Parts: sequence; structure tokens; C-alpha cells
Amino acid sequence: MEKLNVNGYRVQFSVLLLASILIIVISNLVYIRSVQTDFIETNLKVQAEVISGLISEDLAKIIFLEDPDIIASISYTLKAIKELHSAKFFDIDNKLVIKISADDKDAIAKDFLRIKTTIMFDGVHVGYAYINLFSEQLEAAKNKNQIYYRLFLFLLLIVTTFIVFIIDKKFISRIAELNFGLEVIAKERDFSKRLTVDSNDEIGQAKRHFNHLAQMVEEQTLDLTYQANHDALTALYNRNRLLELLEALLQNRPQNGFHAVCYLDLDQFKVVNDTCGHTVGDDLLCLISSQFLKVIESFEGATIGRIGGDEFIVLIDNQSKGKIHSVIHEIQTMTNEFRFKFLEREFEIGVSIGCILFSNEQTTSAELLSASDALCYQVKKMNRGDTLIRYLDDKQLLDYQKSMNWVSRINSSLEKDLFKIYLQPIVSTKKVNSTWNHFEVLIRLQENKKIISPIHFIPAAERYGLSKKIDAWVINEVFSQLSINPDFTNSLELISINLSVLSIVDKKFQKQVEALFDQYHIPTSKICFEITETGVISSIEEAIDFIRHFRELGVSFSLDDFGSGMSSFGYLRELEVDIIKIDGQFVKNITHDAVMREMVEAMIKIGHVTENSIVAEHVEDQKTVEMLKEMNADFIQGYFYSKPLPFEEFL
Repeated sequence: MEKLNVNGYRVQFSVLLLASILIIVISNLVYIRSVQTDFIETNLKVQAEVISGLISEDLAKIIFLEDPDIIASISYTLKAIKELHSAKFFDIDNKLVIKISADDKDAIAKDFLRIKTTIMFDGVHVGYAYINLFSEQLEAAKNKNQIYYRLFLFLLLIVTTFIVFIIDKKFISRIAELNFGLEVIAKERDFSKRLTVDSNDEIGQAKRHFNHLAQMVEEQTLDLTYQANHDALTALYNRNRLLELLEALLQNRPQNGFHAVCYLDLDQFKVVNDTCGHTVGDDLLCLISSQFLKVIESFEGATIGRIGGDEFIVLIDNQSKGKIHSVIHEIQTMTNEFRFKFLEREFEIGVSIGCILFSNEQTTSAELLSASDALCYQVKKMNRGDTLIRYLDDKQLLDYQKSMNWVSRINSSLEKDLFKIYLQPIVSTKKVNSTWNHFEVLIRLQENKKIISPIHFIPAAERYGLSKKIDAWVINEVFSQLSINPDFTNSLELISINLSVLSIVDKKFQKQVEALFDQYHIPTSKICFEITETGVISSIEEAIDFIRHFRELGVSFSLDDFGSGMSSFGYLRELEVDIIKIDGQFVKNITHDAVMREMVEAMIKIGHVTENSIVAEHVEDQKTVEMLKEMNADFIQGYFYSKPLPFEEFL
């Protein structure tokens, strides 16, 4: 309800209008009363002059003749005038000639009006007259005016109040209502406020325009609110709204169960999107979203939203673990049965789910999303289309999260150029006291003067697809150093650079490497790419193509960690590598383990049969060196000769 503002325009205008009318009317009443009083006084003065005129001849006779009979006649005449109280007459010399009193008449000084007049006879000034007239007529007129004045003032107040009321109702209150509507919108952001349109005048039109504007703003606000909270493609909740709902869950501890954050990632969306086009991919997302929504709406306390691409979030509020399992099971069942058809093709669409259960843990929405994302990623790595459910404090989950934390650190380190190139010599067993001219490139991360080994970040880089970026950075950095240090490059026999399987299978990476050779003018014969046996087995065809392509350009290849896989010898001929590096887990034990010694010797013999050079890794003592020489190993690498050192140490 609208409150009356005493300082507002409405009250001020009403008071000002009322005061103005009263001032004008009262001023006129005072003026009229003054005019009436002056009129009565003037009449009394005229009477006094008439009296003076009546006796002016007789008074002249008294002054000049001093006749007592004339004095008696004047007294008799004047006493007959009822308005006369008393009179004194003086000659020109101000000498009292005659005095007439009305002692028998009741009067006090305040009840009569004193008038002085000049006595003229035949145009000659003969004396003065002081006449006191009763003022009853004047007082009666004043009293009568007072009654009229009060009555009129009372009626004026009634009429003025009525006029103010009419003006207020007709204009001011309607303007105040319009102002109140604007105030509600401005302060409370309540665009549902509507005004009553009671006329078609300017104020009524202003109210109508106000209502129209408020309706437009309300509709736009609702539309913007909807857009701010919903995904434009699927109409599900978007990331912002999901975070708000997740924050609300964090504020309310579950009573009899758990809250849950489930991260959903479609397994075959990329296939559809890449083969059928983005428009068809969008159609798939819309269809699967509607199916997700049907499942979720059948469960109390469950909400779903899309956070981007083919990734969705399901929030579950205060449910038992069994009920949470039921929600996930229904989602999996629906997705497994779902088929997406395009033209004559049919696609199966699976979903990988990582679900985090939490109750009263001290955490944040960002941490929960990160944890569920990490869990979902593990599902996709281990068994697509499956589900992992973990508690927030689960140790395995914490390990996943630590791994994911490396993603931002790796990206940041690449941007800030925090990675450093290290080299470790690979020493020939055939040349005594030879200069080191064969190296393996190794990478280290330097953060706040602390050197971090690749065993801490390479697994995360491979897991989250960042190994290609690291490989590209390493090749660019090594080629750059070789180009600006020609003496080192000319003396170099071979420098080995490790490549991940993700780089090998990527055609764009292949072209990127070719461009770097051209950019820095590096002789291909100086470069050897190292690939791991366990890495390439999963993509053997792509690895073979990559090796053949760059071998034709003059690049050498080495197979790292040979012997660590079950099918090492089977793939050896197919890969067509130049160098075999025997896994250090075999080499380091040959001095005291006969089985390991026989295995290493067999690997060396097989390598020579296939015309491969042999590098023995992790050599740390003289005895191992001598034994490897006896086995005819071609090269030795390890701390016995040198630990990995910064590139510049070898320049």
C-alpha cells in the first residue's frame, strides 16, 4: 500500500493550495471589513459636520451678541439629536463659547466617537466644534461583520477542503500513484506492478504507457533470466544455474542420505559430429537431452543441466545411496537403448558417468565439479559407457584430482616458458675416450627455482591430451638451440627426442614437425625420434606410417623401453626402427641376476640380427658397463657417465 510522504509533492501542493486560497480570501475579508468601518466612520463625520452647519448661524450670534436665549435654543436643538453625546464650541480664539453635555445618557469614553470640525458662517471661519457621537452604530456594524466573517471563513474552509480533495483526486493522487509505481520498479525491481487506468487524459495516458513499459521490461527480464539460466541449444539448465543449485546443496546438509554430483560425458558424440556435421550433432544433443530430462523428472530431488559440448551434470539432493544408484542406472539404461538415426545410418550413443557423493564436507562447487570430471575421465580411459561412484574423500579420487590439477599447471608452464631442456649423453662402447656427440633430450619443469621431474607431470599430460603440446614445445626449443649453436650442431652425431603416441597418430602434428625442420634448417640425419613400445602397440598402424614417412626424410627412430611389453619381438620388425633401447629394469640387475643377464643378452643378439643398434639404459656402475661391453651392447646411457644436465652445460 502506498504510504503518504509528508515531504512529497502531493502534500506540499495540497498545503500550498489550501494556504493560498485562505490567504487570498482572508485578505479580501479584512479589506472589506476595513472599507465598511471607514464608510461608517465617514458617515458619522458627515453627521458631525451637518450638526456644525445647523448651529453655525446661532453660534455666530452667541459669539457676537452673547444672547442667553440663543444659547438655550442651541442646547435644546442639540440635545434632541439622539446620536449626540456631548459637544464643545470654541470661537476663533479658542475660547469656550458653549458646552452641551448628555449627563443623563449612559456612556463611557470608549462608547463614542470624537470628531473635530470647523464652524463656518458666510464663508468666514468663526470657530471650532468638538463633537462626541455615540459609536453604537459602528460597533453594531463591526459585530455584524464579525459574524459574517466567521461564518464565511467556516464555509470557506469546507469549500477549500473540497476543492483540494477534488484536485488531489483528479490530479495529484494520480501523479503520486504513478510515482509510487516507478518507485516500486526502481527499488524492488518488481516489474509486475500495474497502475489503474481511470481516464483518457494525459495522466491516464501516462499510466497506460507505464503499464506497457512495465510489461515489456517484465517480459524481457523473464526472457533474460531464462537465457541466463538455460542452455540455448537444449533448454536444460546451463553451467551458471547448475553452480547456483550446487551452492544451495552445499548450504543444506542432507538429513538421511547424500547429495550427489554426476558428470555425464557422451561416448560417441564426436563420431556423429565429425561424420555427419555440426548441425546433426546439435540435433543429437537436443534429442538425448530430452531423454535425459524424462528420466530425471521421474526422480524426486534430481536436476540435470548441460555444461558444454556433450557434457552434462546431474545434481541429486538428499537421497539414499540406493536411490542415487537407481537414477544413474536409469540414465545408463536409457542411453544404451537410445539409437540416433541419420539418413540410413544408425549410431549407438553411450555415456560415461563419474558420480561424487558428499554430505557435510568442507568443499566448494568448483572442487565438486572438478572431482566428478576427473572421475568421469577415468571411466572413459578405463571402460567407456561405465560409471564410477566415489565419496568426496576417496583416496583414489584424490589421486585422480591431483592428476587433473596438472592440466592447468602444464598449460600455464607452456605459456610462461617454464619447461627446461636437459640432455643425457649416450656413450658408444666401441670408441674409447670419445667426445660425447649422442644425446637424449629430457624435459624438466622449473617452478620457483625447484626442478620437477617428468615422472610427476608426463602421466597427467598423456592422460589429458597435453603430451602433443609438450612434444611440439620440446622440438621447437631443441631445433632453436641447434640453429643458434652451429658448432654444437656440426659436432653432433645424433640427438634423440621422445614422442608420445598422441603426437604420432596426429597428422597435423606431422606437418607441424616438417614445418619446424624447414624453419630452422635442421639436418634430418641429426635427429632421432624415440617412441615407447607400450605406447605404439595401441596404434601400431599409425606408428608405422609415421616412422616410414620421417625415415624417408632421413630421421632415425629408436624404440624405448624395449622388453617391457609382452609382444616386443613381434612388433620389432614391423616398426622398422634404427635403435633399440633396452628397458632399465632389466639392465640394472644383470650383475647379480642371471635371468636378467640372459634376457638382456638375448635382446642384444636379436637387435643385432634385425640390424638395430642397442642402447642399454640406467647404467650406474663400472661392472655393469664391462658386462654390457662383453654382450656387445653398442651404447650405454646412465648416471655412470652423466646425469641429465641443462642443455647449455654441453655447449
